[in-house]
Amino acid sequence: MSFARVQQNRKAVLHRGWGPRALNKNVLLHPEMLASKPTSMEDATKKSNELSSSLPPSELSISEGLAGNLVQHIIIQSSKEARLRGLSIAEITAKRHETAKKNLENHEKRCMAGLLANLGQFSLGLNVLQHQRNVKQMEEDKKCQKAL
Repeated sequence: MSFARVQQNRKAVLHRGWGPRALNKNVLLHPEMLASKPTSMEDATKKSNELSSSLPPSELSISEGLAGNLVQHIIIQSSKEARLRGLSIAEITAKRHETAKKNLENHEKRCMAGLLANLGQFSLGLNVLQHQRNVKQMEEDKKCQKAL
């Protein structure tokens, strides 16, 4: 096989099953993949729309196992950060809320999901619509003043 013969090399790789096309097809023919293949289109749609668990919610635990360890590490890390700042978690949350509110009222930042989440607002309401209208009006006023 010579590297100069590109077309012949491509054919050789494909015929030997080394190429990406052959590998992709071979992966789909693997027994594990075939076992999880839905038998019909209805089954595929049904499986993708269902969120099911074999455990009832009462048996789920975030205090033991991997989930428990992760939750514990998150709490420890947030406590360390709070101690470094000299504030409690409630004070940090209140400060974040106050800063976000000030930024939104003074039009210092764009109205984005993170800013609204810091305000504790997780849906778009009339206040967001009013904010956007005010921003638009301020932009139009600036354009009119520049034109004069």
